[in-house]
Amino acid sequence: MEFQRINAYEDARFSKRVLYQHGCFLADDKPYEIEIISDSEAVVRGEDAAIYPQVIEEFRFYTPHITIFYNTERQVIKQYPAVQLLTIPLESIQPSQFYVDESKIAAVRTFLQKPEDIIIQVLPHDGRYISLDGHTRLYYAARMGWNFVRAIVVPPEDYIFKFVEEAHNRGIFSPKDMTLLHHAAYEKQWNGFCDSFFAEAAFQGTLPDSHGIPKHSRCSSITPEASDRKPEPKADTRFPKCPPDTPCRTRKAPESRCPPFRPHIF
Repeated sequence: MEFQRINAYEDARFSKRVLYQHGCFLADDKPYEIEIISDSEAVVRGEDAAIYPQVIEEFRFYTPHITIFYNTERQVIKQYPAVQLLTIPLESIQPSQFYVDESKIAAVRTFLQKPEDIIIQVLPHDGRYISLDGHTRLYYAARMGWNFVRAIVVPPEDYIFKFVEEAHNRGIFSPKDMTLLHHAAYEKQWNGFCDSFFAEAAFQGTLPDSHGIPKHSRCSSITPEASDRKPEPKADTRFPKCPPDTPCRTRKAPESRCPPFRPHIF
C-alpha cells in the first residue's frame, strides 16, 4: 500500500485542524486523518477501518508519543506502551535544521498555547539534545520566550550528525539561531540544501539503503530520483545543487524529518 503524508494547509479532503497538526495521509489515494486530542491520544478517521493499523504505523514515525488510538466511536483500536516524556531547557537543544518557514509559524500558532504543548523528538549528544523534528515549534517557543519544551528520545538516522555539523558552520547552536524565511525562500533554500545533500550522499554511496534517500528523510521534499543523479559542480562542493530540470521536490517527510525530518509535525 502506498502512503503519502500531506504537508499542505489547504486540502478539502481533510479537516483544517488535522492539516495543521500534519496528521493527514493518503493511503492508495484515499484520505485518512489522525487527530491528536491529548499528549498520548488520537482519533483515526477514514473509509476503511481495516487499514487503520497501517495508517497508525505511518503516523507514529512522526509522532511516537501518541500511544492510544480511537475510532470515531471512541473505541480503542490500537494501543502501545506509554513513553517517557522529558522536559528539556530550550538552550540545551541543538537544531539540525537551519531555516524556519513563516507559513508554518502561522499554522503552529493556532494550537500552541503553552510550552507543554510542544513535544519533539531528540537525541542526547555531548551533554545536550539534538532536535530531530519540531524546528518550527522550537523557533516559536524561542520567540514566545518559553524556556523549555517536552521531548521523547528516539534513534537517529546517521546523516543527522552531518546536518548538525552544517548547522554549527552556519552559527546555529540553539533554536533562536535559526533563520525565519518566507515560504518561497524556505522552499528554495532548505529543500535545495536537502536535495543537494542527499544527491551527493547517494553518489558517494553513503546513504543507508539502496534507494538512496531514506524512506522517511528529514527533508520534506525529496524524490528518489534526486538520489540517483550525479550532482552538478558548484563553488561549495560539499553540497552540490540538484539539476534544475529534475523533480527534486515531491517527496514529503519532517519538519519535520528532510531531515522532514518527520514533521510531523513541525
